[in-house]
Amino acid sequence: MKLLKIMGYLRRYWYVAILPPIFMLGEIFFLLLIPKTSGNIIDIGITHKNLNQVITMSLMMLLYTTLSVIFGYLSQYFSNVASNQVANDLRIETFTKSLNMSFTNLDEFQIGKVITRVTSDTNIIRMMIRNILRTFLRAPILIFGAIFMVISLSPKLAFTLLVAIPIIFVANYIIIKKSFPKFRLVQEKLENINTFTQENLENIRVVKAFNRKEYVIDKFDDYINELQDTTIKANIITSFNSPIFMLVTNFCIVAVIYLGGLDVIAQQYEAGNIIAFLGYLSQIMTALNLIGHLILELPRAGASANRLYELFGVESEIKNCANPIKDVEIKGKIEFRNVTFAYKGQEPVLKDISFKIEAGEVLGILGTTGSGKTTLINLIPRFYDVNEGEILIDNINIKDYDLYTLRSQISTVMQKALLFAGTIGDNIKFGKMSASEEEVTKASKAAQAYEFISTFTDGYDTILGERGINLSGGQKQRLSLARSILVKPKILILDDSTSAVDMATEQKILKALREEITDCTKIIIAQRIRSVINADKILILEDGRVTGFGTHDELLQTNTFYQIIYYQQMGGSTDDEKAG
Repeated sequence: MKLLKIMGYLRRYWYVAILPPIFMLGEIFFLLLIPKTSGNIIDIGITHKNLNQVITMSLMMLLYTTLSVIFGYLSQYFSNVASNQVANDLRIETFTKSLNMSFTNLDEFQIGKVITRVTSDTNIIRMMIRNILRTFLRAPILIFGAIFMVISLSPKLAFTLLVAIPIIFVANYIIIKKSFPKFRLVQEKLENINTFTQENLENIRVVKAFNRKEYVIDKFDDYINELQDTTIKANIITSFNSPIFMLVTNFCIVAVIYLGGLDVIAQQYEAGNIIAFLGYLSQIMTALNLIGHLILELPRAGASANRLYELFGVESEIKNCANPIKDVEIKGKIEFRNVTFAYKGQEPVLKDISFKIEAGEVLGILGTTGSGKTTLINLIPRFYDVNEGEILIDNINIKDYDLYTLRSQISTVMQKALLFAGTIGDNIKFGKMSASEEEVTKASKAAQAYEFISTFTDGYDTILGERGINLSGGQKQRLSLARSILVKPKILILDDSTSAVDMATEQKILKALREEITDCTKIIIAQRIRSVINADKILILEDGRVTGFGTHDELLQTNTFYQIIYYQQMGGSTDDEKAG
C-alpha cells in the first residue's frame, strides 16, 4: 500500500516521531488511574462517609486529569510537527517532480491535477499521519490497558466487550471496503474542479469579452454537483459508523448496569466498581470510535497516496545519456537531419526536416498557422525528442549534451510573454539573478524596454500584477526579450515574440539584435516578412515540411509561398525595404 511507503518518510524525522508515543504512554497511564479513583471515592469515601478520603482522592483524580492533559498536549503537538514535516517533504517532492517533467508529461498531466496533488492530497496525508502518530498508537494501548483493568474488576462484566468489539471491527471493515473507491473518485472530481477553475480564471478576459459568464458558471455548477453527488455517496457508506457505534456502546452500558446491579444487590460487588467499570468502558468505546474514524479516513488517505505515487512514477523520456558532454561552450551551428516528430498519439507535425545554419547566423522561419514552427524550435533545447532523424549543434547530437549545459546556452522568447509575480527587475534577472544594474539596463535597452520602464515611478522595482497584468502585450514581450538577452545565450530563439509591438519598435529591436547581440545564433519565427527579410537564411514551413530554404533574394526568385507573402505584405517593395 502506497500509504505505508509514505509513512517511511517519518524515518527522516525519527527524533520527533518517537516523542508522541512517549508522551502518549504518560497520558494513558494517568487516564487509566482516573476511573479506579472515581470508584474508590464512592466505595471508600462516600459509602463510609469519610470526607478526608473524598477530598484526598478527588485531589488525586484532579492531578491525574491535569497530568494526562499535559502529556496529551505534548503528544498532539509533536504529532503535528512530524506530520507537517512529512507533508512539506511531499509538497516539495511533488513540485520538484512536476518541474522535472518533460513537455510530453505535462501535456498528459493537466496543471490542475498537479496542483490538487501538491495541496489537497498532501494535506489529507498530513492529517492521516498526525492521526496515526496520535490515535493509531494511543487507542490500542488505551484499549488494552482499560480491558486489563475491567477484567481485574469483573471478568463476568468484561464478557460484554467480547461481543461488542468484534461487531465494531467487522462493521468498520465492511465500510472501508465499500468506501475506498468512492473516495478516490471524490479526489478525481476535485481535480476536475481545480483544472476548470484555473483555466477560466486565467482566461477571465475571454470569458467576459464573449459574455460567457453564465455559461461558465453553469459548467462550474455541474462540476460542483458531480463532486457533491460523489461525496454524498461516499458519506452514505461512512455514515453507518456512528449509529452502529452508539448502538453497541449503549448495549454495553445497559448490560453492565443490569449485570453489575444484580451483583450489587446480591452484595457480591461494590457500587463504586460499576462506576469504575463504566469509566473504563467509556475509555474503551471512545478509543474504538477514534480507531473507527481513523480507519474511515484510510480510504481517502490511501487514494491520495496512490495519486501522489502516480505522479512520482511518471518518468521523463528527456534524460541525459550515460556520459553527457558537460561544461562546454557551444558555438551555435545548428543542423536538422531528416527530423520527423509527432506528439504522442497523433500524426507527425514535422516531416523529414533537413537544414543547416552556421554559428552566428540569423535564421528566419515563416509558415502558415499550424505548420510546425513552434514545434520545430521546441526540439532544439530538447523540450521534446525527435521520433526520427537527429538534431546537431556544433556537429554533436543534442542528446549527447548534458541537459543543463545545453539549455543554459539556449534562450527562447515565447509569443505569449510569461512573467512572474515580483518586480520588473526580478523578472529580467530571472535567468541570471547575479546580474549587475548595468547589465540589466543594457539588456533592457537592447529589447527597447528601457524607455517604458523609466516612465514608472519605481522603475525596475515596479511590482507587476499577476502574469504582468498591468503591462501591455508589447511591454510584456519586451521584458521577456530583455530577460533572454541578459543571459547572453549562444542560441537565441524568438517565437513570434515581437508580434505585439509596433513595426517601428520591432525594427529597433531587430537592429539591436544584429548590431549589439553578436556571437549568437538567432532564430526568428515571424508572421511579418519584414521581421526576417535581413536574415542570413529563411526557412519556409508548410504542413510540417520544408518547402523553401535560402536567402531573401533566392526565395523571392524560387518560392511561390514566399513570393505571395512578400507581395501581400510589402506591396512589391524592393531593395529599399530590405535596407530598412
